[in-house]
Amino acid sequence: MTEGAPPLISLVLADDHPRFLAAVREVLAADPRMRVLLEARDGVTALSAIRRLQPQVAVLDLEMPGLDGLAVARAVGESGRPTAIVLLTMHKAEHVFRSALHRGIRHYVLKEDFDSHLIPAIHAALAKQPYFSPKLRTAAMADTLASLP
Repeated sequence: MTEGAPPLISLVLADDHPRFLAAVREVLAADPRMRVLLEARDGVTALSAIRRLQPQVAVLDLEMPGLDGLAVARAVGESGRPTAIVLLTMHKAEHVFRSALHRGIRHYVLKEDFDSHLIPAIHAALAKQPYFSPKLRTAAMADTLASLP
């Protein structure tokens, strides 16, 4: 790294759809600071990679074979590892979102708008600031978001 260059951000990506992973990789490539250490297609591989590689951020699909994104996030949290979790999912139903919030997820990006919200969510995760796709900010969900610690 050259002097004055911004620090690299290490990531593990996990999604069971190879085409979607390729699209995520393309979006992240637009930011020269992003460094993908490993792409996983299931939760078990993702968790193993997080434990072994200790990335700053893990971007996890909610639904994956083996372990889902919430199970991976829980295991990472229980281990005390500093890896920040960004949940990247197609689920925008209020009950799914609330369930993720109650399980400690503070970075929730919808797949339908990942191209404009994933990189800001990663930066928010590193800054320990919550980040939620704007489409999730319905009146019903606003009450839940307002009560977050």
